[in-house]
Amino acid sequence: MKHTLDAGVIGAGSMGMAIALNLQQRGFGVAIRDVRPEVEAEARMHALRVCATPLEVAQAADFIVIVVVNAAQTCDVLFGEQGVATMPGQGKTILLCPTIAPEDTASIAHRLIEAGFAVIDGPMSGGPVRARAGTMQRC
Repeated sequence: MKHTLDAGVIGAGSMGMAIALNLQQRGFGVAIRDVRPEVEAEARMHALRVCATPLEVAQAADFIVIVVVNAAQTCDVLFGEQGVATMPGQGKTILLCPTIAPEDTASIAHRLIEAGFAVIDGPMSGGPVRARAGTMQRC
């Protein structure tokens, strides 16, 4: 079943790629961004749309899943040059999945909300196999 929403995944490592593939399998159009060429090559093999910047992902997607490592990387992909939040966020939702401190999540969410994005704090548990199967547990 094809969905009317498109998804974006920024940080397509083992967890992010598994999430992207699960979304694709469920009928979502999926755009990804990762800094590693080998990850982008894998995404192309799966017919995922590879974007050159986080901003390009945001322009292509209705909701964006952030699956990077830490708060610094999260801030970079959201607020850095060509970051997601360099565009107006109206109608777009950000799902924050990195392992970061609660105060970082609150600060980042506040900035995103001010830019017009809807924000969901989405801590993950379950690993890439469960991410691919769509059976991760909420923390």
